Amino acid sequence: RVWIGTERGVAVAPSGLAQSDIVVPDMLAALGDDAIEALYEDQAGHVLIGTRNRGMARVTHDGLVTPQLLPDASVGVRTFYQDEKGFLFVGSMGSGLFIQSAEGQSLISSERGLPDDAIWSILPVGDSLWMCSDRGIFSVRKSDLMGSASGEVSELPIQARIGTQQGM
Repeated sequence: RVWIGTERGVAVAPSGLAQSDIVVPDMLAALGDDAIEALYEDQAGHVLIGTRNRGMARVTHDGLVTPQLLPDASVGVRTFYQDEKGFLFVGSMGSGLFIQSAEGQSLISSERGLPDDAIWSILPVGDSLWMCSDRGIFSVRKSDLMGSASGEVSELPIQARIGTQQGM
C-alpha cells in the first residue's frame, strides 16, 4: 500500500503504484480540501497525517481520528517522529514541538527555549534530535526535551545551532 499526500488531501494505491489505481478512500474524503504536509507510520501501524490547516489525523483500523494537539495552538503539522519508547514528536507550523505519550501531551515552544516554533523535520541522531526550522537547524537532547515537557527543565539547552548567521 502506498499513501500519497497532495495539495488536496490523501490518496492511496492499495496494491502499490504499479499494480493498482490510485483512490481516495471514503474515510479520507474529509481531508480533501487540505494540503498534506507529512505522512508517517507509527509503531502501532497507524498512518499519521499532518495537514496544513487541520493539524493531525490518524488512520487506525477503525477509521479516521482527528485528535486536537493543544487548545490555542497553530494547527498545521509538518513532521512526525516516534522514538523507541513510543514518544511521538510532532513538529508544527508555528507552535513548536508537541510531545505525546500514553500519559498525555505537552508543547515545547520558543517560550521555553526552542530556537523556532516552525519545525520542518526531525532526525534522531544518538540521544539527540536534530530539527530543521525557518531559522536553521538545531540539536536538542531527548532527555532535555522530556525534562522541559515535565517542567523539570525551565530553559531548554540547545546542543548545536546552525542558522542564518552561519550561512543557512
